[in-house]
Amino acid sequence: MPPLPLAFPYPLRIGTDICRVARIAHILRSRQGARFIRRVLAPEELARARPAVHQVLRVAAAQQAGEEEERAKGSARQEDEADEAKGGDLDAYARAATYMAGR
Repeated sequence: MPPLPLAFPYPLRIGTDICRVARIAHILRSRQGARFIRRVLAPEELARARPAVHQVLRVAAAQQAGEEEERAKGSARQEDEADEAKGGDLDAYARAATYMAGR
């Protein structure tokens, strides 16, 4: 039986999480995007988050306000209007998703 490897002299425990940035970007584009950001980031992290994260939060808030307004009017939301409300800035979603993946 081979000898056991020697223990590292310092008690370090390093963990690595693997996630798909595309999956996070999909979540950020969904109705749960703002909720996801607020659940992952602590208030201090949110205060110093990248501008792309704040842009996603603003778009989500505008979307939610638009949905509430449409519910009050009783009209159904069309798919192309939803894409338009998201701002079409896919680069901002990619930047925000990359930032969130590092958290």
